[in-house]
Amino acid sequence: MNLAPGDGSWSSVSTRTAKTDVTPADPETVLEKVDGLEVSTWEYDSAQDATHMGPMAEDFHEAFGLGADEECIANVDADGVALAAIQGLSERLDRKDDRIDAQAERVDDLESENEALHAENDRLRDRLAALEDRVADLEAERTEPATTDG
Repeated sequence: MNLAPGDGSWSSVSTRTAKTDVTPADPETVLEKVDGLEVSTWEYDSAQDATHMGPMAEDFHEAFGLGADEECIANVDADGVALAAIQGLSERLDRKDDRIDAQAERVDDLESENEALHAENDRLRDRLAALEDRVADLEAERTEPATTDG
């Protein structure tokens, strides 16, 4: 770790060359575990003038199996879990966007189909009205008294 002069944050070594046994995390699984992790606000017994937020180390260790012990959470682990959970959320949003796009396309198709059905319905109504008029004319001709010349 280092803290550069005048800097306000620690930097942890994270280069690939300093690591072994690298295994990609499954963002969806991490997200599910984060979702089930209780996050609380709390104060340290020894410093009750500052409130903090986060999970309890035991719960974090149980959920993710990360870190050297069950009493501490390494910043690099908390950061990694947060980043993986963000990726999991991004994947969920992408899937939802795909479903929304597919549903919107289906709605468009149904609306077009509905418009075509309305147009066909209007044509059939016009034909029915013309047929009813024709039948009425034929019935009127049949029931009119025959006129005779003469």
